[in-house]
Amino acid sequence: QLIEAIVDVYIDAQILRLFSIRNAAGKGGRYGGPQLQLHTKMAGSRLISNMAKVLGPYVLTDDAEWDMEDGIFEVGERAGLCFAPAGTPEASKIIISRGLGIGR
Repeated sequence: QLIEAIVDVYIDAQILRLFSIRNAAGKGGRYGGPQLQLHTKMAGSRLISNMAKVLGPYVLTDDAEWDMEDGIFEVGERAGLCFAPAGTPEASKIIISRGLGIGR
């Protein structure tokens, strides 16, 4: 299960990288930005769960002896909490569907 969690994090990171490259090249179309935003938010929620599986409860503590603040792990923790900035995932889905021309 630990290996699966690590592989899931890697796959999400690669998808985000490829979406970003596509959008930077101007190939994302009208839905490219919202698609990247949606995947980022959803991957963030999976990331925090996978971090807890791999690193154990220490990733979620604020105990000075055990915490993992001020580093990449803190970025991962925050990624799982930031759903609302720039719209909710549901709003992103609506924008994507309109960009694809399939309505709401």
